[in-house]
Order: sequence, then C-alpha cells, then structure tokens
Amino acid sequence: MKRFDVALEISKQLITLCSAMLVGVSALANSILNNEADGRVFTALVVLYIFLCCSIIAGLFHLGAITNLVEVAERTTVDASKGEEKDEFVSLFDNKWAPISLICQQGLFLFAIISLIAALLIDRCITDLPTST
Repeated sequence: MKRFDVALEISKQLITLCSAMLVGVSALANSILNNEADGRVFTALVVLYIFLCCSIIAGLFHLGAITNLVEVAERTTVDASKGEEKDEFVSLFDNKWAPISLICQQGLFLFAIISLIAALLIDRCITDLPTST
C-alpha cells in the first residue's frame, strides 16, 4: 500500500504549498507590491488566488479518489483472505478521477506560480515607468 501513501503525500504537500502561498501572498501583498491597486496587478492577484483555490479543491478531490482506491484494495484483500475471490491488484489508475484530479492540481499550482511571477513583473514594470508631470 506504499503507492497509495506516496500519492496521498503528493496531494497533501501541494495543498499545504497552495495554502501557504495563499496566506503569504495575501498577507504580504502590501509589502512586496508597490502598485497593488493598479488594475493589471490586481487582476493578476485575483487570477493567482483563483488558481490556488482551485488547486486546493482539485487536491481534495484527489485525496477522495485515492481514499476510494484504498477502500477497494482493502476490500479485495479481505475477500481474498476469505476465499471468496482471487486477490486482485488495485492500481492508482483504476479510479479515473485520481490521475485527472492530480494533473489538475499540479497544473493549477503551476499556473498560480506563473500568475505570481506575472503580478510581480507587472508591478515592477509599472514602478519603473517614468511619470510625467
């Protein structure tokens, strides 16, 4: 059952990273951004928050799918020990939502990182623009 533990750890760690980024960026936005009120920076931050929240939700779906697979594996093991059925191997891909939700979670996390970089770059470019008086 080590494969299920590894799959669960991947999702739990990404959920933790997304949560930390969500809290960290929202708490430090005033400190790291000079033009937070600018529409472009604000939009990039909103997109970042949406990607992080959706990544957390996809991670929760992945945890549910893996938990379902663990249940199926335990059930087939118990049935096999009773002699009712032969022992079957339960793969991580037996539940089609497990790999789909994991890919979504990882992709959304990647897009969140890109959105954070975009927000920082936009903020930096706006700050460096010469102002006309």
